[in-house]
Amino acid sequence: MTKRKVDVTILCEDLQQQVFARYFLIKRGFDAKKIRLLSLPDGQR
Repeated sequence: MTKRKVDVTILCEDLQQQVFARYFLIKRGFDAKKIRLLSLPDGQR
């Protein structure tokens, strides 16, 4: 299988979403060093 040469940026509002998305991507074969996490402020209603 070929290696993925992709950088991934995860945009999430809370830590739980970040942990889940990062865990899922790592389990799917993405390199943990290529995953970037960005916290966004909560949305307004």
